[in-house]
Amino acid sequence: MQLYCHETALVNNEAHVQPSIVIYNDEEKVIQVHREEKRVCLRGCTITCQMTIDYPELAKSMAVLIKPIAT
Repeated sequence: MQLYCHETALVNNEAHVQPSIVIYNDEEKVIQVHREEKRVCLRGCTITCQMTIDYPELAKSMAVLIKPIAT
């Protein structure tokens, strides 16, 4: 998955963020959380997140959370 940092999120041409991916089952219960390390996103770049789903047969949907980190 690639995340693109929108220009409105930048402070001094960069954004400090921590992406997380949450996987849900068909009952909308969380079955896995993948948390990335803090990243710096610059104008025009993307952040790539890679993960392996532990139980793909149970996975129904996912959410991507992007937490801003104060510098």
